[in-house]
Amino acid sequence: MPWRFQIDSCTAGSGGVELHCRAHSLPADNGTKSLFLLVRTRTGRLLTQPVSTVGRYYYPDNRLVAVGPRLGRWASVWMPTTGKIKSAGMTELTEDAGGLPVGSLSAQQVSADAADLQTGIDDLAGLVAGSLGLPESLAEVSTFAVRAIPGAEGAGVTLLRVDRVDNMVEALAASAPFVAEIDEIQYVTLKEGPCITAALERRTVRSGSLGGEKMWPRFGPRVGRLGVHSALSLPLLLSGQAIGAINVYAHGKDVFDEHAAELGELFAKPAAVAVHNAQILAHAMALTAQLQTALSTRPVIDQAIGLIRGRSGRSAEDAFNQLRAISQAEHRKLADVAQRIVDEAVRRARARHSPT
Repeated sequence: MPWRFQIDSCTAGSGGVELHCRAHSLPADNGTKSLFLLVRTRTGRLLTQPVSTVGRYYYPDNRLVAVGPRLGRWASVWMPTTGKIKSAGMTELTEDAGGLPVGSLSAQQVSADAADLQTGIDDLAGLVAGSLGLPESLAEVSTFAVRAIPGAEGAGVTLLRVDRVDNMVEALAASAPFVAEIDEIQYVTLKEGPCITAALERRTVRSGSLGGEKMWPRFGPRVGRLGVHSALSLPLLLSGQAIGAINVYAHGKDVFDEHAAELGELFAKPAAVAVHNAQILAHAMALTAQLQTALSTRPVIDQAIGLIRGRSGRSAEDAFNQLRAISQAEHRKLADVAQRIVDEAVRRARARHSPT
């Protein structure tokens, strides 16, 4: 016999979530069973509480992602994203032969997915403390994403300059060769695809049939012909600004459901921090190298300026401007031009003082 469960209202606060709910049309044999309200949190934790047919129930966890009734079983009937009711009112639930509503996840699967997500996040925390370069860090994050997001067969991480029309990609890495091939199609050949959309619009995008995807009329069919039909792209956001995206792919159709997207978003938050830290470190290392180069080349530049001043009587500023003009005209580095001037002066001096 079908049974119904109604959530009348939900109030979410910093301390927890309060549900006002009631059950209707309980099976006739319910006399020996208890009715439970089951709650799943974003951390994968399962909470249960016995309920009567009418009641108000409080849960000290404001990260609820699923609520459902159960009679020795459970079913998901409410999936908020920020503590707000997504679907309320009367919901009729019918059970399959296994005791779970069609399309629902078992408690074991929920627990396994949560464990995989936690492992991925733990790996990210270790990555922050590491000393890998930017390409290697992005490659590691892409590997962690495959583990953390259900259904993923390959992943890519891309840093984008969203304020640019051309040459948007700053750095990228892929966990598998087929993802690298898709990246080439998206960023180089077509400049169209889920990563670009996710970053520009700062929202999660997914497709379960790329071959017929209208969002990307050129990218979708091209990738579908490679045998890849499902995609999930998650923006990497810091302070509301997109610095790139994580893209996960699978060969089957309709692989990434709302559950996968939700776990992906939870992974993307710490991933954005880890990637940004790696980016900052890479920039700092590049700047350090530039400064070291500048310090090592400064003496020869000063020597060249002194030689120009000695020959022409010009000021130090004018001599430097002349040196820079030569550098620009010859398309050579300033330090290389300065070194040539110094070397020529040394050769002349040696020629003058060498015995005939």
